[in-house]
Order: sequence, then structure tokens, then C-alpha cells
Amino acid sequence: MLAGGRLYSSCEPCLLCSFVITQVGFSRVVFAARGRDVTTYKPLLDADLVEAAAWVNAQPDWAPLEVIGDFMRESALEIMGAFSWARAQTREDLDPSL
Repeated sequence: MLAGGRLYSSCEPCLLCSFVITQVGFSRVVFAARGRDVTTYKPLLDADLVEAAAWVNAQPDWAPLEVIGDFMRESALEIMGAFSWARAQTREDLDPSL
């Protein structure tokens, strides 16, 4: 049902998500911020979606994957910069009434 579809994300999918993206058969992924833009980012195998897509596109029996990164990146960085990463690490509710 999703094969050939497009995925839009505010942040670059991690390597594990990238694998799922290839298995589902998305044809295009568009993302704003890069994984390394997230303060708590820890790359898996020092790879990113662009590198994973290059490998996928070299496989003769895999559907090709187009990756468009940095789409509206500045806007995403502004939003991410305003987020309380330290508070998120504590798992504290942002709204105590919840």
C-alpha cells in the first residue's frame, strides 16, 4: 500500500528507520533537519539516510530511493532550538495536568 509513496519528515530518519523505508518501498524521502542537528543524536554505524540510499540504489533488485535533505532546514533548526532537550531527557511531563 505504501510502496512507491513519498515520506516527509521534520528530521532525517535514522539508519534503522531507513531500513524499514527501503523494505516498504518508498520512492522518495524528504526531510528538513539532519540527524546530527539533534543534540542527543547518536549515529548508528556512522551512517545516514543519504549513504543508505546510495547503497540501496546500487542494488539491482531493490526499488530506487530518492532522498531530498535540508528541505526547510532553517525552519526546522529554529523549532528544534526552542525545544527543551534537557527537560525531555528527564521524561518530565511538559504539562503537569496530563
